[in-house]
Amino acid sequence: MNISTNYSNTNQSYKHLSEADRGEIEAYLSVELKPAEIARRLGRNRSTITREINRGSVKQVKQVNRQKVYYQHYYTDATHNRYRLAREASYYLKLDWVSDDFLREFTEVMRVKLRIHSVDTFVHTYRLKHVDAVVPSTKYYNEKRIQQKLDYLSPIEYRRR
Repeated sequence: MNISTNYSNTNQSYKHLSEADRGEIEAYLSVELKPAEIARRLGRNRSTITREINRGSVKQVKQVNRQKVYYQHYYTDATHNRYRLAREASYYLKLDWVSDDFLREFTEVMRVKLRIHSVDTFVHTYRLKHVDAVVPSTKYYNEKRIQQKLDYLSPIEYRRR
């Protein structure tokens, strides 16, 4: 008997907040709406909105009655720039850095009818032989990014039975 560890019977899809979503968050915060109400209006989970507000808030200071008062303010531009830079620096988006020799050998090995390597074992053995070469490391990277780059491989040739 096979028991699933996923106890939910609904498909969940995740999408990143857009710059427009972040702008709406800033506007709603300026009229002092609570994160739960912002989440309801945007159709997002409350924790998503709360995390976004915490990530994008910057400590500010203003003077009230000759006293310094500190407060948090959410800035859309700063938050979206931070998000964009993190995405650009993401390891998953750096397939162009992968060695051309690796891609060529990978293609050859994956096209062989009786393969001796899965994607992971090929990457591991290639890395051992070519210590200085830039080689992908994670399963997500291997299956998604390499398949996009080498789209001429059919799924049957690509996957090991």
